Amino acid sequence: MGADTLVTSVDGAIGIASDLRVADDGRLWIADRQNHVLHVFDPAGADAGLVHVGREGDGPGELRAPTALGIAGGSVSSLQPRAARLTTFTFDGSHASSQGLPGGLVVPSSLAADSLVAYPSLGLDGSLVTRLNARSGERTMIGQAYADRPGGMSMSSIRDQALRGEFPIEFQNNVTPVVAPDGRVWFVGDYRGVVAAYSATGDSLWSRSLDRRVLELAHARYFQAVEDDPNRVRVPAVVRDVELVGDELWIAISNDGAGSQLHRMNARTGAPLGTIDMPGLNVGQFAATNQGDGIYYVDPDVSALISISLVEAGARDEEPSSN
Repeated sequence: MGADTLVTSVDGAIGIASDLRVADDGRLWIADRQNHVLHVFDPAGADAGLVHVGREGDGPGELRAPTALGIAGGSVSSLQPRAARLTTFTFDGSHASSQGLPGGLVVPSSLAADSLVAYPSLGLDGSLVTRLNARSGERTMIGQAYADRPGGMSMSSIRDQALRGEFPIEFQNNVTPVVAPDGRVWFVGDYRGVVAAYSATGDSLWSRSLDRRVLELAHARYFQAVEDDPNRVRVPAVVRDVELVGDELWIAISNDGAGSQLHRMNARTGAPLGTIDMPGLNVGQFAATNQGDGIYYVDPDVSALISISLVEAGARDEEPSSN
């Protein structure tokens, strides 16, 4: 598989990448919640380094732990749940606007264009995802919670469940959502591995299950990690990212040290389009190229920006089941 490192960890430029987006001009935007900036990488540019947009703070053009990115026209918007704010920059890095948002936003979140936000509800209100219209303030609850979340977060309880080989109930409602500009929402759960699609009005469209063997392996690696270091309570991160690429849904699954997989589905029907195995690669947040023939991702272990050519990576068929 063709994997090229574009920005190394030695450069120290990227902290924690929380979202990546490729703009219409081909440049890659990266939200860095650790360094409170947006990085811009131009694969066609003569300078292979990063351009930084924004800085830490709460004033105009300043950022506070940016997460999801959205692109609309010639601008890039950045969601900041910690500051309950949406900040927009033009492609040249100039500050365009800032907008306050309701509190309670949770990561991992998704931003479509510059107004629709989807974030996990964690089952606190009986739903799995909340869709927020940043302009009107309207909220739509999506999906039904898988489990009744405990009133508090007990680290000892989480550890004990994992040591017994049980997926902690505190994390059973954890999902990774993605929202489209037309309001449709998809999400994938770490616990059940269910991929679900909902309409703009919040109605269920379809649901499919990922390969159970992949899920069981990922859960087993999580249990082993807790057993190896019981004093460090980890949050399971089976699903690393979910992206809408044209009419396809791309899902990055981590095997926690054994590599990653990219599952592709038809976004409208849920029909499987194949799986790409990426042994030895720790794919975190990613973005597809505009041509759909590759991805950019940041390795969360070493904070290096890497590109992968999917043309050289063979896809194998898979058959997720309907629920």
